Amino acid sequence: SLVFLTKLYNINYDLSLIKDIILILIIILIFNLLNKSFLGDSGAYSISTVVGFILIDFFKTNENFSVLFIVVMLWYPAFETLFSIIRKLISKFNPAYPDNNHFHQLLFCYVNSRISKRFYANISAAILINVFNLLVFLIAILNYQSSILLSFILISNITIYIYLFKKLNNER
Repeated sequence: SLVFLTKLYNINYDLSLIKDIILILIIILIFNLLNKSFLGDSGAYSISTVVGFILIDFFKTNENFSVLFIVVMLWYPAFETLFSIIRKLISKFNPAYPDNNHFHQLLFCYVNSRISKRFYANISAAILINVFNLLVFLIAILNYQSSILLSFILISNITIYIYLFKKLNNER
């Protein structure tokens, strides 16, 4: 998103770290698709931390952006983590322990019940989540200064997430 944004609006920002991370993530994605390697929660948190650092640095050097642009870029991993912690606390389950009740796992189970091959179900679930977020990011990029629209996007995403989580959880 930042690479596209800098090109679209001719913003001066050093993209070398971002390009390196994209290359590493493509390699990890290939291994993941071949069922040879999985990052798990720790990997997701590590990537989110690095991406968060880059986004904060980007915002510090380009202050004409709404801070909500950064929030929208990080909404999914941040909300998934927060929602998981709150869900576990309500269920009187230790938030530090892993479980299989995350949105992406529920979506995978749903897709897997409709597709006979687990490999394709994994890819399909990942594509659904990533295409949705890509569309959200494109709308955010085109409206990077509009705090009102970015707030609406954020609230809509959270509402959709909770609705789909409850629906998928009930079907399990």
